[in-house]
Amino acid sequence: VGPYSSASKLYKTLEVLKRVFPLRLCSDHVMANRSRPCVYHEIGVCSAPCVPGKISKDNYAEILKGFIRVLKGQDNSVVKLLQGRMDEAAAELNFERAAELRDTMLAVQETTMRQRTQVGHIKAVHRDIHGLYREADRVTIATLMYRDGKLEDSANREFTSLLPDDEVMSQFIKQYYERATFVPDEIVVPIELEGMEALASWISDRAERKIKVVNPLKGERKKLAEMATVNARHALKVRNETEQRNKQLLIELQEAVGLERTPVRMECFDISHGGGKDTVASGVCFIEGEPAKSQYRKYKIKTHDRNDDFASMEEVLRRRIKRGMNEDNLPDLIVIDGGLGQLGRVQQVFDEMNVVGIDLISL
Repeated sequence: VGPYSSASKLYKTLEVLKRVFPLRLCSDHVMANRSRPCVYHEIGVCSAPCVPGKISKDNYAEILKGFIRVLKGQDNSVVKLLQGRMDEAAAELNFERAAELRDTMLAVQETTMRQRTQVGHIKAVHRDIHGLYREADRVTIATLMYRDGKLEDSANREFTSLLPDDEVMSQFIKQYYERATFVPDEIVVPIELEGMEALASWISDRAERKIKVVNPLKGERKKLAEMATVNARHALKVRNETEQRNKQLLIELQEAVGLERTPVRMECFDISHGGGKDTVASGVCFIEGEPAKSQYRKYKIKTHDRNDDFASMEEVLRRRIKRGMNEDNLPDLIVIDGGLGQLGRVQQVFDEMNVVGIDLISL
């Protein structure tokens, strides 16, 4: 079994499998000298084959075979088990636990999928497999990237479109390979595309070699395209669950600190300086509970007394509010790093600039 491209995902997978398949973790020497079960048996991750009567050789062999089948990608029972637990956690609105189970399930899926997809009877060439899934106008395209017949990487892209699936896929393929630094020998799509030969010719001209664009109707490539579509469907489901979790957390935040509105856009500000010489402020932004890194800002303080954190925070907030009024992108909530004094100073700025519709809190 192996090789594996991600050690962290392999270790996460093994942590799950240890609980599903309670195999011994000790060395042969330790096992030979044990007379009673160790702590691993007590916590349910070892079946204690070292102690007579705890488990038969045949039953232990079955556990071992099941463990190997999962690692080879021949058994999907662990993923189904995790999926069931994730759905239960989401139904109970325990979104943090659901997210943990989702991440674990994805690690198990990727680890086992790499093993399953290394085996096949198709020619080992460089190949990209694309799958598409949509719900209303929300579309996800999943890409499996094979190099010399082995799955090397995967990616999911999400966007909105009301165009038919074949037009969405055609536009995606053209834009994707127009910017790609590497073009594989074969591109597999899950549906028949209008003008597929012309599309292949255009990509071939760009790559300066013959590139195939195919929609397989049967065989291994068809199965791989179906797998990519399943990945796309799962990615969209995960995205929907994440958005639902974030909305719930924002509502809980609103209720916990008594905000007037749900903080869809939240910005946080902090002042830092080195002896008053290089005073700067940093601003980070979250939109719908997700970091919006393109909106992060660093402000060079122009206030005369740069050791005055109150004046520095006042300057930064004046600049941010003025820009927000001009660009119509003021946040719902501003969080500042400071005490009641800082809070009062910024509230004065709000009053002077006639700011309404923004909640303000300090930490």
